[in-house]
Amino acid sequence: MKIAKQQEVEVSADVERRADVSSCIDQGLITLKEKYTNYLALQKTAEAKSALTDHYVAAVQAIKGTVPILGESENSYRTRQQENDRKVKEKWAKFEMAK
Repeated sequence: MKIAKQQEVEVSADVERRADVSSCIDQGLITLKEKYTNYLALQKTAEAKSALTDHYVAAVQAIKGTVPILGESENSYRTRQQENDRKVKEKWAKFEMAK
């Protein structure tokens, strides 16, 4: 097992990889929130704002759900990711229709 030193604490390669994934997820959530906030301000109707908010919630859940669940099979993971993707696309389509 590969060991790396960070701030005088030894961590395994697996811990480093998880930290990298976590950092990427956090950055993605920050970027998504900035874009959502900016785009929400441009919406003129309550229906469009609501639909965009629904899309934002689905997108946040999809991003947070990218980490495999402990003990989850590869097939279950792929199925869950496909379902998350479907939900995000569905919410975006509803937003497109509302604006």
